[in-house]
Amino acid sequence: MSRLFGSPLVPLRLAGVLLIAMPLHAAPMQAGPRPSASNELQEAGQRFQPLWSARGMVASQEGRASAAGAAILRQGGNAVDGAVATAFTLAVTLPQAGNLGGGGFLLLWLPGHSPARGRGCLGMVPVGQPPGATPSQAGSAAHPAGRAGAPAGDGPELRLGTGTAVAVNFRETAPAAARADLFLRGDGSVDRQRATRSLQSTAVPGSVAGLLLAQRCYGRLPLQAVMAPAIALAERGVQVDRELADSLTAALPLLAADPTSRALYLRPAGRGAEPAASLEEAETFDRFRSPAPQVSSGADAPLHPATPAASVAVGVSVRSPRSPSAAGLGRALAFPNGTGSPRPVPSLATGQPPASLEPPGLHGATAPPAATGTPPSAIALAIPQPRGPGSALIALRGLQPGETLRQPELAATLRRIARQGEAGFYRGPVAAALENLMRQRGGLIRSADLAAYRAELVRPLAGRFAGHPLLVMPPPGGGLTLLQLLGVLDPADLAGSGAGSATTLHQLTEAMNLAYRDRNAWLGDPASMASPPPDLLDPAYLDQLRRSIDPRRHRPAAAIAAPPPPRRESVNTTHLSVADHEGGLVALTTTLNFAYGNGVTVPGAGFLLNNEMD
Repeated sequence: MSRLFGSPLVPLRLAGVLLIAMPLHAAPMQAGPRPSASNELQEAGQRFQPLWSARGMVASQEGRASAAGAAILRQGGNAVDGAVATAFTLAVTLPQAGNLGGGGFLLLWLPGHSPARGRGCLGMVPVGQPPGATPSQAGSAAHPAGRAGAPAGDGPELRLGTGTAVAVNFRETAPAAARADLFLRGDGSVDRQRATRSLQSTAVPGSVAGLLLAQRCYGRLPLQAVMAPAIALAERGVQVDRELADSLTAALPLLAADPTSRALYLRPAGRGAEPAASLEEAETFDRFRSPAPQVSSGADAPLHPATPAASVAVGVSVRSPRSPSAAGLGRALAFPNGTGSPRPVPSLATGQPPASLEPPGLHGATAPPAATGTPPSAIALAIPQPRGPGSALIALRGLQPGETLRQPELAATLRRIARQGEAGFYRGPVAAALENLMRQRGGLIRSADLAAYRAELVRPLAGRFAGHPLLVMPPPGGGLTLLQLLGVLDPADLAGSGAGSATTLHQLTEAMNLAYRDRNAWLGDPASMASPPPDLLDPAYLDQLRRSIDPRRHRPAAAIAAPPPPRRESVNTTHLSVADHEGGLVALTTTLNFAYGNGVTVPGAGFLLNNEMD
């Protein structure tokens, strides 16, 4: 079930489009008077209640990330600053989905005139180069900031009401060395292991470029201030909660296959937790100190991966009486008054050497078959010895609730980005560390791919539903499908049939069937399509779809189109929404594709890589 959080200063319906908050954590700035409403989702008798705030709100999948965004709002940041702070913090506190090594979309609406016009963001924008650099220094020619294929003069911004809307496309891109048959076997079948678990599955990451583009063009605070919460948490450590612990346990085979991820997220199964100093999480966001010195010795010095002992400290965080549990952290940090398993998880194996080692594809380690009757909370690995022949059989488990995850290498990467902008990620030591990993283990990304990456300002799509304005992400995002779906439903008397009724659910199901049929048939990345799709929002076509729905009988998807190949839907994309006290709105979606992407962490840089090439 999802919950909508809106600021009383903006229309709730418009906020609902931009602020799609999952059943997650919300950090309001300050409680305001709760408006009276007849909406059944807001009635006192309902189990779940909306949160209200007169000064702004952040909703994300993880409480500490929501708190970080709310702290930025409290410092005077706008919705864009709060969203960027939350997204960078999710890379620290929600590693299964929050990321530096993935991509996504961002949609915003800010009141008043666009700040981007005075910042050089709407002309020739060589995104991904350091501030002040010329196009030749950026590694490729500058390009217009509008959407791909847009006619001259059709800029990315859209005036709507008393403000400006724009979208940011920072999806990952294929490396130059990628081929159409990259993941095909000799017989034409798809090699899913290579497509999802190898470094060939990693596309050029876009998250850093997209977040920085949005903040540079539409934010209000300095970037270093916006990124301070994420840097502090990566350096000081975060207490592992039950959700993260369960996710790590589900991903044991994936994370154990990579030596850097193994050292970061897993521990010997027989070792208990060691005491650790109090994190005082409830006060963390009130006193951001200067982070500790970097891992490297200079701005351009190569990164040196820390030893496993230095990479992570394991311990039990002593909880302050005022410090909330992780599950309720988002609400408890109200200011100021206040995962799909990649595969079945093997059980802990016996100490006997295995006859065969499964699964394949582990880098420097292999896993024996599960032992009967042992708990599915650990995995046994045969680790090759650094000196001499043979291997050692060890059992590993994921970090458990109450233990502390510290990520100093990730903190150093975040600090480079805060100080150098895109150049701190797409060039220099971080880019070199990523390219070295790719060369060593058969990946495709090279320094030229990183230097050429561009996030893009694109014009959002606008529509109306039940008389309210809507803003959605254009293709390759899913906003066009949403507008088509709502266009089919708009004349229906959904209020009369009632939320959750059989009639309402039937209408939703049938309309979704038709919208997704057209999506599968016509939509894709505009940059890769030979011709534009037909006008799927034409009123006559929507009326034709509407009249094709049988009000009494369901039509299976197979009856209206050939069904797509069955694919398990990933639940590891994460969403966040921010509203500031002036009515500014941001909705952001980001992902690594699968939980933890392909499970590979960049040595010395501390971030996980996507497997979007599948």
